[in-house]
Amino acid sequence: MVRATVCLSFDFDAISAWLTGWSGGTARPTAVDISRGEFGARVGAPRVLELLKKYNIESTWFVPGHTVDTFPQICKRVREEGHEIAYHGYAHEVNPTLEEERRNFDQVIASLKKNTGCNPVGHRFPGLDLTDRTIESLIQRGFLYDSSLMGDDFHPYRVRIGDKRSSNGPYIFGAETTLVEIPFSWYLDDWPAFTFS
Repeated sequence: MVRATVCLSFDFDAISAWLTGWSGGTARPTAVDISRGEFGARVGAPRVLELLKKYNIESTWFVPGHTVDTFPQICKRVREEGHEIAYHGYAHEVNPTLEEERRNFDQVIASLKKNTGCNPVGHRFPGLDLTDRTIESLIQRGFLYDSSLMGDDFHPYRVRIGDKRSSNGPYIFGAETTLVEIPFSWYLDDWPAFTFS
């Protein structure tokens, strides 16, 4: 018998993707934008949970703090039905300052603990702009893995820190850290195929 392992994950953004302009819209979402996020939380997530339950599939849900604060019941249900809840920023921030990033980590971790009882060990950067300081923050906070980078297709690898970038010389790769990368790919994500902005 051949055994296959699949990593099935969801970015449970709900309304949060529309709040910062990351989604391709503006930072002033319309009622239509908000309704799309609301649909995801009120209709889409329960349907996905029912499908996962039907086939006895465990998954990982990357949940922004805004989603868990706005829709605590469905986030609690995700956890109660045996799925991992992982960190996904507060409201889909793009390039937060160091202070904003630290505040987001503390706020989101507190919200996840309060509303679902979980202390996340996984991370997906909401704006997909992982920096050395973010990697250091993840390691300091005891995160085990990240899923924001695309350096492989199916094989986990170690996240590096201290890369040296140059446009007039070779790229110098930094040192590996203890943080494991579970590669992410836009080709396996439904956002590019199904979103409309």
